[in-house]
Amino acid sequence: MAKRLAPGALPRLLGRGSAARLALAMLAAGAVLLEVLLRTPPVRAHLPVPSLGTPYLYLDQVIARLDVFADAGRVDCLFMGSCGMASDVDPAVFGAAYGHETGRQIRCFNAGFPGLPAAAAPTMARLLVARYRPALIVYGTLPGDYTPDAAREFGSELDAAPWVRYQLGQPTVRGWLIDHSLAYRTILALRDRLDPARREELRLEDTWPHTSDLGFLEQRVRMPHMIQPGSSEQMLQVFAGRDVAPEAISGLSHVLALRGQGVQVLLVALPTHPVLRKEVDGAAESVPALVGRVRAQAGQDGAPFWDAMETGVVPDEDWTDVVHMHLSGAALFSDWLGARVGRAVVQGELADPVGAQAR
Repeated sequence: MAKRLAPGALPRLLGRGSAARLALAMLAAGAVLLEVLLRTPPVRAHLPVPSLGTPYLYLDQVIARLDVFADAGRVDCLFMGSCGMASDVDPAVFGAAYGHETGRQIRCFNAGFPGLPAAAAPTMARLLVARYRPALIVYGTLPGDYTPDAAREFGSELDAAPWVRYQLGQPTVRGWLIDHSLAYRTILALRDRLDPARREELRLEDTWPHTSDLGFLEQRVRMPHMIQPGSSEQMLQVFAGRDVAPEAISGLSHVLALRGQGVQVLLVALPTHPVLRKEVDGAAESVPALVGRVRAQAGQDGAPFWDAMETGVVPDEDWTDVVHMHLSGAALFSDWLGARVGRAVVQGELADPVGAQAR
């Protein structure tokens, strides 16, 4: 009959150091099993989108979708900007138009980030380039992206976030843990749901339009009351671009400087509804003046600039409000932009991004 070990005999047999190593090994094995379990689709489907530990909840969704997209193949092109870009460009329609012009299949994703001001755009752009190595970034801007209010409301927390700093080459333990541990990101997401303020933000985001797997924010509701003269004066004034923050122009220049890393950056002034310039005092002068300033900065930085404001591609009835295209308008604009980029590649104005990568 086998002798039973007395209580405490195993640690003595193994030695204290061996017991500690055994405990650590068991803990590590448990952590690995948890990571594997959390990555299985049935479990993942019942858990929230993992958190990156930043104040910007929408960023969690952008990166989660973009990671899936990147895992499935190369990332040729990324669309970047604020809410206008997020809801104006459907990568699927853009890709079809590009393919028609070039005979090449391009893989694009819309990484538009509602509320992103030009002042904070360099951090977002560097993050996208470091993580996904796109050959082309199409940066679409609106007049409101350059205002002091836009920068103030967005804040500076993106630069300080440990995960973002880690992505940009600044080693932090927390940044490494967030990047490598799905379990830790899930714990952060669950913690958000226990915080009343974060829970309210999540509730509001649930009311936003549906976002496609390619990052396109699908505006399916028309809001004509938001386009009637005088009905949304405050919103119109914000997007009229009367005041330009110096840090916004500096931010724009830093985004355009990414060409030094082998990334083509195409700057596009996005269309707005005609009522913007018709109904806001001074907007008829201030908006073209801002576009001229943006054009001059692009020229100074050696980047291509396209003014899409005067194209007339999107009819007046195909807008949700003064700056967000309805789904039908976005389809028209995406087709126009995809064809225009395709022709620019064929004519040698832009390098073909298909299959290329940033350095």
